[in-house]
Amino acid sequence: MRRLFPRTLPFLVALCLALLVLVGAAGARVSSREYLEQQLATSNDFRNRTQAALALGRLADPRSRAALERSLASDDNPAVRAAVAVSLGKLHDRRAIPALRRASRDEAASVRRQAEAAILEINSPAQAVAATPGVSPTAAPTPAINWRSVRHVVAVGEISNASSVGGPHFEGPLRTAVLTGLAGVEGVAPFASSSDIGQDATQEINRRRLPRFRIDAVLRTVERSEQNGQLRMRCGVNLTLYDETSRNVLGMLTGSATAAEPAGQGRDQDARMTTAALNAAVRSALSTAGTALQRASQR
Repeated sequence: MRRLFPRTLPFLVALCLALLVLVGAAGARVSSREYLEQQLATSNDFRNRTQAALALGRLADPRSRAALERSLASDDNPAVRAAVAVSLGKLHDRRAIPALRRASRDEAASVRRQAEAAILEINSPAQAVAATPGVSPTAAPTPAINWRSVRHVVAVGEISNASSVGGPHFEGPLRTAVLTGLAGVEGVAPFASSSDIGQDATQEINRRRLPRFRIDAVLRTVERSEQNGQLRMRCGVNLTLYDETSRNVLGMLTGSATAAEPAGQGRDQDARMTTAALNAAVRSALSTAGTALQRASQR
């Protein structure tokens, strides 16, 4: 067997290290879009696929249209298909209309509804831009900030409803729940939106060299059940953590919770219990936000 000369070993070690660096660099070049498309196509958890679909819509990269259309036609979960339809609408690409028209005949009502809404959004781009979630007149006020204790700045980003219970009326409570929940995370300066970070706050952020993040929130499920006189309302949410500057996906947080009480407690019982379950689900999702933000800050 041929022996290696001692003077050859340093060269081989250096070559191996160089190859490892190249492999690591190649992996680092995978974009957020590619990662999300992979999750949408291959994840075994429908919740991850739903969140990936919605995140692709927020990226609004026209290159994602083909991946979204494939999922719209083939995914076996209606929540995922509905989320895909939402995101195709946000691309504002008329080439997606044939796929959305087919989805408007989907067996699931939530998918049909979102497909029809997406077609309208594509056909009315100006109206769609105006309707993009941002700072609403009813958005919750930004809590007071003690800058000496702040380690992370987090703005609430896009809020959307991908549940089978349609309509925008859950988006306001969800935004408020996320903002309130962030205020309870140690070391976080929360803002209702990126545009709410004014000149004074920006000066503090720059002076203290604080990292800035954004969290988008999706109401994933709203489930109502009644048995033996007991009404139960269950909500599930997905939160996506982004780097504010690069818009790279840094993490995904999920949470769910159930509110229960005897049935027949007033006409507003369903809405009241849904809000309670929604708030608890957001708190559940944010229970690991401190750790996620710490990891993201160290990247």
